Amino acid sequence: MIEFQYFNGCPNSTDTLNNLRIILADFKIPDDQLHITLVENENMARDVHFQGSPSIIIDGTDIYTGQKPTNYSYSCRLYLIKNINTGILSTEYIRQRFNEIMFSNIRKEKNVKYSIILDKINMKNSSIDVNTFKKCPECNSVGVSVKTETVFSLLKEKTENKIIRENYALCMNPSCLISYYSVSSNIIFHIDDITVPLWYKSESKPIFACYCSRVTKDDVINALKNNGARTVQEINKVTGSMKNADCLHKNPLGKCCHNIIQGIIDNAMNDI
Repeated sequence: MIEFQYFNGCPNSTDTLNNLRIILADFKIPDDQLHITLVENENMARDVHFQGSPSIIIDGTDIYTGQKPTNYSYSCRLYLIKNINTGILSTEYIRQRFNEIMFSNIRKEKNVKYSIILDKINMKNSSIDVNTFKKCPECNSVGVSVKTETVFSLLKEKTENKIIRENYALCMNPSCLISYYSVSSNIIFHIDDITVPLWYKSESKPIFACYCSRVTKDDVINALKNNGARTVQEINKVTGSMKNADCLHKNPLGKCCHNIIQGIIDNAMNDI
């Protein structure tokens, strides 16, 4: 549930509520999902753990503190945002905190109630036919489906707030400068917008074979040449690849690196 709390006479409640409605419209969340609570007195403030006027609560979490409210304050509320005191929450701030709270809830496997948001974040990739994807707007190649959580994890901080509500594909053209692109809008990200190099892109350095363990293509080839490794399992023993796996958040495909390592083995065996 999304709850907006305020009391009569608050000079900042109208502007903050209007900004919240803008964000809900952006996320395509129906207005009936917003519960507006008029806190009429101090007793009610105590009962609802009112933090001050205005306050926004998302699924029980205060948007400013990131915590479930326990105490209460029947007063006007001031927020310290970018070293500036303000009583009005901007659309930019609400959008940023909304993204962070929702992704935090997903990662902690909480019971998030907004199926309309979860559908967009999880993308239901297993049911999407890659051949129906919009092609890369730069090179016209068909991309590979990637979960939004993976994109969110790998984008640099300056671009993270753009990605919510989108379905994404990874451009697999080695010579194209696009990394991820939306299949439902015109949003694109370049290879410089993500925190890791894409192993198959031209002039990518280093070329990772396993992103979770930071094992490179050269590490795999050295294991083949110097340690006699011939299978992915043997490569794993020599290099430590595929240990402490967190592929969803570290591999650009959001998947296990087994096929990447196997491809390096297959290509390198011809030269050994």
